[in-house]
Amino acid sequence: MKRIKAKGRLSHVAGGIGLALIFGTVSCGREIIPTFVPEGHNVYAVGSGAFGGWSLGSSKAFTKIGEVYTWTGNVDGGGEFALYTGMAPKSDWDGDTWFSSSDSTNITGVLNTDVSVKVTPGYENNSKTQWKILTAGAYTITLDPGNKKLIFRLSEAAVAEPIVIPEGHNVYAIGANEFGGWGLENSKVFIKSGDTYTFTVTANVDDEFALYTGTAPKSDWNEGGNTWFVSLGPSDITGALNSEESVELASGKENNSKSQWKIITAGTYTITLDPAKALLTFKRTAD
Repeated sequence: MKRIKAKGRLSHVAGGIGLALIFGTVSCGREIIPTFVPEGHNVYAVGSGAFGGWSLGSSKAFTKIGEVYTWTGNVDGGGEFALYTGMAPKSDWDGDTWFSSSDSTNITGVLNTDVSVKVTPGYENNSKTQWKILTAGAYTITLDPGNKKLIFRLSEAAVAEPIVIPEGHNVYAIGANEFGGWGLENSKVFIKSGDTYTFTVTANVDDEFALYTGTAPKSDWNEGGNTWFVSLGPSDITGALNSEESVELASGKENNSKSQWKIITAGTYTITLDPAKALLTFKRTAD
């Protein structure tokens, strides 16, 4: 019997008949049977907000129903997550138990419609896919091993409600570069004018930032509790020159559930929060 070793694979060949175990797939002759979830294992999601706040210990277990695995929850716009298999939630990020996809990783939910992407198991942490849900709402996410698909179904879209800024509080931005360099003490305060709050910033490509309320800049990320904002729509801001781009948002979230908006096009922006309309509006006024 001849033994052949390759990365992630151990196979024996004898008399032209092969039997191999390859990342949870069994090959007998020419037939390949996908085993996305090893016997005794489950599927887990880890990510922002509803997916556990990127804490492995708070990973969300899927429920096996027949031959598929499902999870249901309310996801904020821009919520990201990754998938892995295991007998229990991971305690570290290593191991070839993660899922990846060659399809789009940005998911726009369509009410009561299945949105599917192809998935493949057996990847290391640094090769895993992180999916981003662009449309906030109640989702059922289903892993279908037999069809090698991850299916997103939006059952109820999130509805924006008026935001109340507590008396004596202001709105602050914290983020990359001109947003404060992620140093809380350098948080940028919005200027209140009438019933809206405005901030002007010169942003670089891919600068990200988050928003919170308070009587002063935070000294700790969890200070004050549920004071962060989340997006109910896309969190990537394209920034067409002299055009307004608005997204609905909600307040009252913890630090590990906050949204981070990303500026796609560099330039000078006026960012306006309108609490009554629950809208965050971006207008790029110069390159």
